[in-house]
Amino acid sequence: MINGKKMKPFESENGFLAISLPEMSSSEVLVEYVGTKLMLVSKIISVMTLISILIYEFYKKIKKKDIIKKKNRKKKEICYLS
Repeated sequence: MINGKKMKPFESENGFLAISLPEMSSSEVLVEYVGTKLMLVSKIISVMTLISILIYEFYKKIKKKDIIKKKNRKKKEICYLS
């Protein structure tokens, strides 16, 4: 945006993104980069993967605790039987 007015960018002679500035002594140029759809999909996949890994690790930790508790119960039962 230049002074609140949207401008269409074009490719310069050197292959860069360019805009035409009006003949003014001063202008305010606002440039926003929103990214691509591929970047958005990649971020979503990354977040989903991270959440999945955290859930897996949490489940694995709980399961390990349950296995240890069961082993301890069996040891106690063996001690009572002896």
